[in-house]
Amino acid sequence: METESGEHVEGFLAQTGEGSFHNVQLVGFGERREVFSRVKKELLSSVVASLQHRFQGVESHRVLLAASRLVDPREWPADQQELASYGSDHVNTVTEHFADVLDHMGCDRVKAKCIEWPSAKVIIKSLPQSLQQNAWQDFFVADDRRKTFCNLLLIVELILVMPLSTASVERGFSAMKRIKTDWRSNLSVNTLTQLLFISLEGLDLEDFNSMSVVDRWLKGLGVNTHTPFFPLTVLCDCVLRQMRSFLVSYY
Repeated sequence: METESGEHVEGFLAQTGEGSFHNVQLVGFGERREVFSRVKKELLSSVVASLQHRFQGVESHRVLLAASRLVDPREWPADQQELASYGSDHVNTVTEHFADVLDHMGCDRVKAKCIEWPSAKVIIKSLPQSLQQNAWQDFFVADDRRKTFCNLLLIVELILVMPLSTASVERGFSAMKRIKTDWRSNLSVNTLTQLLFISLEGLDLEDFNSMSVVDRWLKGLGVNTHTPFFPLTVLCDCVLRQMRSFLVSYY
């Protein structure tokens, strides 16, 4: 589009060739065609540069590159001597980048690098080629390996859940459009955040225990729900009065 105009621009230029557009005279447009072409080229160059910077390849991202080579056995060397020293720098890169998260999870980073990583490489590379790709899954399933490689598996799990696309962000925008409609435009930021969290991260209705929420709600109102023979009518009355108050204040 920098050298040739697109369909719509070409159509616009064709309709304004005589200095008018839909019978409206365009004063000085013919003299500004060069300015239009220059601005269009600058704009397109800026957009292309921004997109390239935003979606640059994994090869230019040090942490993503180290993470992908760490968990993919196809990237590991076949030679035993090369395999013995392979990956230590990748482990360092990933663990240093996620140091706060790993320390919070109780990961022994030194043990993961010096003890568990060399042993895991030997085990995975000794498997048939067809089984190596799903080897990490077996590490998570087997109880003995999950205990033996507990620190390394924290690192691997962190790598495997890293979002490599914007799908989760797009789902968030879709959920926000569903929740904050024209009729609910007065939702506060805090309420909208909580509703989005419930929609995106909450349990399914089949797994949701509503009674625990109602119990917590009533405790906030000062109602003792653990009193023996607590009447169900009182419970329903409290809930219905609170719902009515909410609906009146909302509408």
